[in-house]
Amino acid sequence: MQCELCGKKIEDPYIIILEGTEVKVCKDCSSFGKIKKKPKSLEKKPFKRRVKVEEPKVEIIEEIVSDYDKKIKNAILKSNQKLEVLSKKLNMKESSLRAFETRHRKPSIEEAKKLEKFFKIKLVETIELGKQKVPLKSEENKTLTIGDLIKIKKKK
Repeated sequence: MQCELCGKKIEDPYIIILEGTEVKVCKDCSSFGKIKKKPKSLEKKPFKRRVKVEEPKVEIIEEIVSDYDKKIKNAILKSNQKLEVLSKKLNMKESSLRAFETRHRKPSIEEAKKLEKFFKIKLVETIELGKQKVPLKSEENKTLTIGDLIKIKKKK
């Protein structure tokens, strides 16, 4: 194909409007009129955005078991040692051990782990919390409605 203005050989022409007429021209001659269509090689391709889909994050929480007092009391009784001796071995106050077994004080996670290791009992449990999906009424068309948002807000 040739440029309709200068006669230069072109493969992919510009289409311009020159004095009300569509003309197929080369790049150099495209400045003489208003560009209606650029060559296919120069046309912008639509931008495709890549969306990263993240897995719901799992949160791990450590918690002291509810019957920690009974487990500690039984472990102390089974050890056949006085609290004074156990407190020195555990590097804890005797009053703390007494408070744990009488449920006057809950051990911290660190203290519970120390007791677990020494007495070979289970005092700390791990709980995995993940993001929970809130069921939506408009799930069939996969769009949120104002009503869905209001209900989600009320649940929190």
